[in-house]
Amino acid sequence: MSSVRFKEENIENIIPKAQEPPPVKAPRYRSKFADLVREEWESGRAGHLSMGESATAPPDPEAYLRQYGGGGAGAGRARRGESGSLGRSKSAKTHRELVGSSKPPVPKVTEHVPKVFKSKKNIIHWNALNQMRNVPPKLQETKMVDQPSGTTQVAENAGLLPKYVHKKDFGKIPGYLSRFKAEVEADMKRWEEENLAQQKRKEAMKLSEEERLQILQGLRCNWSLINQTYQGLSLLTDTLYKRQRKTRVEEQLKQLEKFIQILERHTVIYITDNPYTIF
Repeated sequence: MSSVRFKEENIENIIPKAQEPPPVKAPRYRSKFADLVREEWESGRAGHLSMGESATAPPDPEAYLRQYGGGGAGAGRARRGESGSLGRSKSAKTHRELVGSSKPPVPKVTEHVPKVFKSKKNIIHWNALNQMRNVPPKLQETKMVDQPSGTTQVAENAGLLPKYVHKKDFGKIPGYLSRFKAEVEADMKRWEEENLAQQKRKEAMKLSEEERLQILQGLRCNWSLINQTYQGLSLLTDTLYKRQRKTRVEEQLKQLEKFIQILERHTVIYITDNPYTIF
């Protein structure tokens, strides 16, 4: 068969073509045990019919199921009377009398209740006595063989084990601790001396109360004189000289007022050239 295809408008499509027969399919697989299995299935479907009729009689249509008579969750609330009919339990006591209780009865006051035995033995004292009576275990001694014949002797008695008690410096303070202690004491002494010297310098530079009052009185006198000069200046500052003089006098008054305010506010004053290294 040619693999060339033509469109529907091709004239060769008008020529009738021979139809190819459909492909032959293989026969469907069928098991040879199919009939046997079908027969076994058909024969076992109604096997219960060979047991015969049921010996139980069908229920009476008029004896339908009443309330609390089905044995379900509500059946626990029913009780059986003298006539055999079912009814509701009147109280929990009646239910316990009918059903019974799995718990033992509560003992009465008159019954004897066994008490727990309490020992009068002092456990702490007894343990202390046992510890005092017990002998500490003896440590195993180390032995050494010092002869070819096998003679042994205790290593500690033979001097083969070190005993630090016999050392020359046993029980004494080590040398490095003594040096360390001496260095610490020297540092503390040097620090105390520096603090004392610094305190003396502070006391020497401290301004006394008499000097402070004397300086304050002199500043006030200077302020009064300069203020008197300021009051005598001309009100009209039309020249450069007048303006400069007035500015200079005002600056002197401001500086004196600042110093007076500092002395009045602070009672303790230190005198130094470099105020950043005094403290």
